[in-house]
This record gives sequence, C-alpha cells and structure tokens, in this order.
Amino acid sequence: MDIMKLDRTMKRNFPNLSSWISREIPKVKSNPQIFDAFVKYSQLSKSAATEALSFNNKPPTIDAAVMRSYGQYRPRFAHNRNKVFLNRRLCREFNKIDPDIRTGKPWDLILKATLLHEMVHWGDYVADGVRQPNGRIYDTVKGAWMNDVDVGFQFEIEAFYAIYTREFL
Repeated sequence: MDIMKLDRTMKRNFPNLSSWISREIPKVKSNPQIFDAFVKYSQLSKSAATEALSFNNKPPTIDAAVMRSYGQYRPRFAHNRNKVFLNRRLCREFNKIDPDIRTGKPWDLILKATLLHEMVHWGDYVADGVRQPNGRIYDTVKGAWMNDVDVGFQFEIEAFYAIYTREFL
C-alpha cells in the first residue's frame, strides 16, 4: 500500500497510530459532512482534496513533533510547507492504547479532528498562499461564541459539531 506520506520516523515510532491513520483518514472522502467542510475550509478543489486524503505518496507528509498544541502546520520554512505535525505526546499515548479500550473514549475523534484541522491549514496555504481570515463560531460544548477563530477550528465545528480536547478523555 502506498502511504499518503507518513514520515518514516512516524511509522517507526508510532506503528499503531500510523496504521490507524492509513486506515481511517481515507474514509473521510465518503463522509459528506466532513469532506465538504474539508473542501470548504482548505480551499482545495474536490479532486485535490480527494488526493490529499488518499494514501498516494503525495503531500502532505504527516509527522510528529514536540509542541504544546495538539497539532501544527508550519509553512514559515520551505521544508515544512508540505508537512503537518501531530503532538508527539498525543501520538505516544494513542499508539500505546489497546484499540478495544480506546473505543470507550473519543481518542479516534480527537486524532481525526486534529489531523484534519492541520491538513485544512496546509490546504488553505497551498491553494493560494493566502490564509483565510479568522471567523466567529459557536462552540456547542462550551455554549459560547468564540471570536477570531482560525479556519481549522471553523472546520472542526462544521465537520464534527465541536472542538474536541483532552477534557473529553
């Protein structure tokens, strides 16, 4: 199987997570709610979005890094423009949890939302090199309006109805 582009250290250090990404991310293409939100906020065409969500050895490359947030897209440096990063600690925790135990908590949802959130930032950047403006969203979990929210979080609200964090675990 060709890999969307999982960094080799990702595959070596987090084999269970890498396998999960390879299996679960392509399924997004057949979920209209998530796929349509991905297209909208990433500004990719439907064919480019389909390609980005396929394991075809094309960008973006998924990697892990030490950071405070759950994920990041770092286009400032050219060598990172086709990479999205997941929090190394989050990767480590996900990788070691037994899948049967994991189903009782929203680990899969948090990882899927986080990875797609960062891929939205990647798509937004590669589509035209211009970041979309921040917006205003209603967070259904907190029951409050949030101002000046980036497109990744706007995507999460539209695709998953909420912004999911560790407080759900």
